[in-house]
Amino acid sequence: FQAGSSVQVMARVETSDNPVSFLEFFAASSNQTINLGRGFVRDSTYYFLHWANAPVGTFQLHAEAVDSLGARGVSGSVQITINPPPPPPPTWTGADPSGYWSAPANWLSGSVPTNGADLIFPGGLPPGDMVSTNDLTDRVFRSISLTGGHTLRGNQITLTNHTSVILNRGTNEIACDWIFTATPSPSAPYFAWPRIQFSGFPSELTVSGTVGGG
Repeated sequence: FQAGSSVQVMARVETSDNPVSFLEFFAASSNQTINLGRGFVRDSTYYFLHWANAPVGTFQLHAEAVDSLGARGVSGSVQITINPPPPPPPTWTGADPSGYWSAPANWLSGSVPTNGADLIFPGGLPPGDMVSTNDLTDRVFRSISLTGGHTLRGNQITLTNHTSVILNRGTNEIACDWIFTATPSPSAPYFAWPRIQFSGFPSELTVSGTVGGG
């Protein structure tokens, strides 16, 4: 699970004595126990609850049922982990005058893109900030999104996504070599092959390097 997601929990109640009045769910971490609230009963046996906006951490979930006489039964626990949300994709800012991809200041996150990233080059930047040089080596990215006026140059760009490896909006240029590495089955439909996707009108992409596959 990721932070902010909704976790559905369920408990099954078995009793041969007094009927169950209500059932509560709890999430216990190393430093707190959260009462998630009462479950809603779908029939006389199953109780459900949606834990919304679960925080980051590892929790032991358990249920406690209270019968008509106030007696309380406690279930065994189940461990779940709520992970932090994934970092946002690397977004170009052009803040460093060098225009190099290796300059952390040129990325909104303040860190250089790593393998497997989806690179975003947004529109609305000053013209001088929309010319960038890939000086990184041995990097493999999933995809690139270009919006209006960017020029990419420098080292070869390797892209691995199986479908839209480049999303192009407006007029952009790739002035370096680039290679697709995805290899779908020859019988796969056209939309399963690596491709450039154009969005909006007009939309134009100039490629002046060598394009290859592998």
